[in-house]
Amino acid sequence: MTDEKNLGYMSSAGMEFGDPVNAIDAPYTGVRQSTDYSVTETWWWCFHIPELKLNGEIYFWRHPNLKTMSGGVWVFKGIKKHHLQCEHFNWLNFIPEPQMTQESLFCPELNLRINIIEPLKKHEIIYQNPDSNTCLHLKTESLQLPVLRSNNAHFEQVQHIRGDLTLAGEKLKVDCVSFRDRSWGEPRPETAFAHPPTLWGVGGSSDGKRSFNFNSCDDPEKNPLVASYGLPKEAIFKTGWIFNDGDLRHIVDMSKLTHRGEDGLQASHYDIAMVDEKGDQYQLTGTILAAVMWSPWPNMAAFFGQLCEWTLDGESMYGEAQEIFFGDSLKRMIR
Repeated sequence: MTDEKNLGYMSSAGMEFGDPVNAIDAPYTGVRQSTDYSVTETWWWCFHIPELKLNGEIYFWRHPNLKTMSGGVWVFKGIKKHHLQCEHFNWLNFIPEPQMTQESLFCPELNLRINIIEPLKKHEIIYQNPDSNTCLHLKTESLQLPVLRSNNAHFEQVQHIRGDLTLAGEKLKVDCVSFRDRSWGEPRPETAFAHPPTLWGVGGSSDGKRSFNFNSCDDPEKNPLVASYGLPKEAIFKTGWIFNDGDLRHIVDMSKLTHRGEDGLQASHYDIAMVDEKGDQYQLTGTILAAVMWSPWPNMAAFFGQLCEWTLDGESMYGEAQEIFFGDSLKRMIR
């Protein structure tokens, strides 16, 4: 969608949940296909080893109407100033569509495979890059049902991810609670907008019983740059949910402030107050442990991604914090 209220991969900002029975896990079969050239289908996983400040990303970004895909694997420790400083970065923009069956995705150009062992529950990720002595073999198991956005075309899902990572010859074990997301059937145009930075954040407790997801700009009453855009409140906080041991609720209000480093761009930590649909309030803080900024497309830059150590009402957890910038906001920030 090109509506400014729905910028930044966020699909629908509706205040309803989609129906989990509509979650699509098998490779795309034409359901709700749009004729727009920019329509996309995505598969994303993130994993981390917090004690090493290590974050890893796995992404298939299929462009079905163009019959191409973009995607890759990148793994990094700490905060990087340039994506090519990552311990491993392998992203290709213009490659053929992946080879697909109902049980697997395979991209030979990346040597990256996703096996769907049990739909919506269990997956296997296999990646090999001999030239850099880097490979992955991960097993993922879902800890809760997918949470669909109101458009029934995008979901997030908490995962327990375990397995082996060889990173430039260093052998490491992965055992974390993290997220995946999945989207299909909607346009994702590369248009540039005048819009403040937007943060997509997720986090989950070590037992998977508590998790959250949100998409929001900073509170304009706390951040003059955001206020300078004059956007209505519904364009600032876009969508979110919180899960407490089986109880899933919408977040209906959020006040977020991002603290940044000397360069004016890299976030150091976040202070967030949230309110859910039943009026319960939450305090959430986040500290960035690892980050890399780069441009999945030239009209947009993003911290894609950031390993964040979250504290939700005193409970420590880890997750992802992806922040999106368009040229207008980036220039205002470094001015």
